[in-house]
Amino acid sequence: MSLAAYVGLIGLLWAQQLPDAVSALENGRFEEAAKALSEILRRTPDDPDAMSKHLRECLDLGLPYAYDVSWQLARLSADEIVEGVLGCRMLVVNDYEMSLITDKTGITEIDPRLADKLVVVTRGENGATIHAGGRLYIIPAVPPRQIVDPTGAGDAFRGGLLRGMAAGWSWDIAGRMGCLVATYCLETLGPQNYTFTRPEFVARYREHFDDQGVLDGLLTEPIGA
Repeated sequence: MSLAAYVGLIGLLWAQQLPDAVSALENGRFEEAAKALSEILRRTPDDPDAMSKHLRECLDLGLPYAYDVSWQLARLSADEIVEGVLGCRMLVVNDYEMSLITDKTGITEIDPRLADKLVVVTRGENGATIHAGGRLYIIPAVPPRQIVDPTGAGDAFRGGLLRGMAAGWSWDIAGRMGCLVATYCLETLGPQNYTFTRPEFVARYREHFDDQGVLDGLLTEPIGA
């Protein structure tokens, strides 16, 4: 399993012990992963009524969640979007989805009400931007060797980003990891058919970016760790 493939495995992603969960999912220990995923709920596209129910549960129970509803934005009302966006800890969208949020609610990615949140906007061939801790991180894309199928590139980006977050690395590095995994996805037919070894991933990362040795952690970390 790739570093990113776990993103599509479960629609409701809990992440209290994200490093343990990532390791378990990478190694196929799904029951162990389910136990480890218990702090941040990732709210993904679903039946609209179910989405509203999940959001209400998070808000009522005070559970931190990532708001990542994708194509369902078009079906949600402005009030529903405002409630979901302003209540979340992490907003993850592409640039079209961000523009749709702005058109329907007036909330922009630099809205002062989002200052305490992690705001991630993917931008296709232009990479991504990350707003975190009062700073803007501009993340460049990794040029694909070929473009075969864009399906799943957004989830692939999330997988790489979350892997970097799980390791506690900087937003610059975690974001670039996301862009690299998205590029692997672009080069392969199907959303989760891409593969790479850790040495291959690190070598390709270093073809484009300087991680100052940080990614050596991927090379020295035991596979089951």
